Formats: sequence, structure tokens, C-alpha cells
Amino acid sequence: YIAREFYGVWGDFDVKITIDKNYMVAATGILQNANTIGFGYSTPGLKIPQTSAKTITWNFKGENIHDFVWAADAGYAHISKEVRKDLTLHVFYKPKDAKSDSAWNNVLWAAEKILPYMEKRFGKYPYPQYSFIQGGDGGMEYAMATLLKGSGLGTVFHEWMHSWYQQILGTNESLFAWMDEGFTTYASDIIFQQLLKPNSKEDPLQDSYKSYFQLVKSGSEEPLITHADHYQTNTAYGMASYSKGCIFLHQLSYIVGQNAFNKGMLEFFRDWSFKHPS
Repeated sequence: YIAREFYGVWGDFDVKITIDKNYMVAATGILQNANTIGFGYSTPGLKIPQTSAKTITWNFKGENIHDFVWAADAGYAHISKEVRKDLTLHVFYKPKDAKSDSAWNNVLWAAEKILPYMEKRFGKYPYPQYSFIQGGDGGMEYAMATLLKGSGLGTVFHEWMHSWYQQILGTNESLFAWMDEGFTTYASDIIFQQLLKPNSKEDPLQDSYKSYFQLVKSGSEEPLITHADHYQTNTAYGMASYSKGCIFLHQLSYIVGQNAFNKGMLEFFRDWSFKHPS
């Protein structure tokens, strides 16, 4: 994608990737030929047939999604877990040492642990898989997957929550960046605290408030309805879309009451899934 945000319609993907047989591939969708590919995708205990060819072809299918991502590396490690009958979580990472292995295993553990709370608060994740893939230059969300530079849980949860507001709802981020980034920031900050400090009285959104106050004092604030690509500065775009959008939801919950707000967020998700809310 180019510029700051993107927008797409949903479709079905049937993708074949032919690549050196030593490379492991992580991608959007379900691997259709797992039992001939192996690499941690196949049925446990099944012997994978050997091939003399230099390449193998991976076939991924994904339905009702609006973008596709894939990553490949000859050094990937792959761990996964079926967390319920209709959902498997995957982690792909480059092993360095025992500390690195532990950190990426922690991603899988944390994702499974926090998922029931995420779905209770913000709606059920509808796709059959999700992959956390080491790669890219920070954190970037895609359908059924995210690219992650590191294993930090704050970024892990933020990129995963984009599945709700950018992938499932299909918000037009270019026109309404705050409806994706702001909602995602609000949700991921809450679930991050729920995992680490479930009984804490701290405001999980305090960093968003600090960021927004900084923006106001700088004199660089622009209207929240500014097109994502038309902000004069990256600072104004970032603080508005992420922080001010997050604060908008927090203020709304204060006005209508937390219980009504929580109910409304679930209804919004149910009513507008796969419909491009504006």
C-alpha cells in the first residue's frame, strides 16, 4: 500500500506460491495442501513425502477478505495451537536463542489467553486462522495475519485488533483513519491491561491522553475528518488518528455510561461487519 492508510473491498483469494523447497511460507488463508508441504502445517505424526524437485508449490485460500499477505524464510520456526474448533493461531519467527524462543512462545500463550475477553468486549473473530509473522519494519495488519518486527505484546494486540475494525468492518481508513486506528488503539490498550493488570485501577488510555494534550499544545492539530493522506504533518495525523480517535470513544463511554457503551460497541460490530461503516 502507499501513503498512510488504505481501503478495499472483500473477495476470495486462491493463491499458489512456488518457491525454493527450503523456504517456509506464512500467509493469509488456509493452506490447502498441508499434508504434502509439512513445515508444521501437516497432521501431527504424518510422514511428509520427499521430493527431488528444487521447488514446492504452496496453495492458500481465504474467503471474504480484502487483502493478502505472505512471507517466506528458510530460517522460520513455526508454532501453532488450535484454540477452539474453528480457530488456529500460528506464530512464525526467526529463532536466535532461548530468550527469543520464549518471547515468541509468549505471543501464542498471550493470544490464546486474551482472546475470550477480546471477543466478549468487541465481537467474535470470524476467520479460521490468524498468524503472527516476524517480518516488516514495525507492525502491519493484513487479513488473517500481521507482520511484526518484534514480539512485544502491545504491538501484537494492536495489530490483531485491526482485524476487527479494518478487516471485518472494512472501515475506509483513508477518509476516516480514526475509525480504524482510534478504535483499535482503544481496544488494544484495554485488552493489554486486562492481560497484564486485570485488577488495576490505572487508566489504560493515559498515554493517548498525554499524546493528544501534546498535539493540542503544539498548535499542529487538524480536523479529525481530514483525509489520512492530506494531513500537513505525520505528527498531526498520528496523534489525531490514534490518540484522539481513542479518546473520542473513551469520552463517549463517559457520556452514555460504560455498560451502554460496551453493548453499543458489540452491536456496532454485529450490525456493520463486512459493510463498510461510515
